[in-house]
Amino acid sequence: MRRLMLAAILLAGCGSQQGVKPPPATSKQPDLLKNRIYPLAELPVADLRVNGKPVKAWVVDDELKRAEGMMWLRDENVRQDQGMLFVFPKAQPMSFWMKNTLMPLDIAFISPKGKILNIQQGKPEDETPLPSKGSALYVLEMKAGSMQALGAKPGSQIAIPDSVAQGER
Repeated sequence: MRRLMLAAILLAGCGSQQGVKPPPATSKQPDLLKNRIYPLAELPVADLRVNGKPVKAWVVDDELKRAEGMMWLRDENVRQDQGMLFVFPKAQPMSFWMKNTLMPLDIAFISPKGKILNIQQGKPEDETPLPSKGSALYVLEMKAGSMQALGAKPGSQIAIPDSVAQGER
């Protein structure tokens, strides 16, 4: 009986709020980094070269880390010369989305030889699939505008250290 009462109370709180105004915005944003399973400080970092220019990239090389990706990060959490390198076990057509990703991103799909196949622009919290143009072994996500600032485009080379490189290189 207690469970039924508790369930009824919880359901009552989940109803529609038509006509209810949200609380006024405050200058202090909630700390969404606490939602992350893998804190950035615990991820390995690789020194990449994108079009010859240095980039520090957090490496996500297993299924759970790749699933979280850059979720919950805000603009102030990532510098222009930082990104996240997704490393996959084999090259294949890829598709990314921006669920729970709060800032716009450049998403570069990279061949096993380190060439950029294509770059997609991800919009915050947009769940539209963003596909690769070919089989990618790596994906590099950076803040929107970073790829242009680096002069990177399809065909540009990304130097990936051997310590990060996977099988099909």
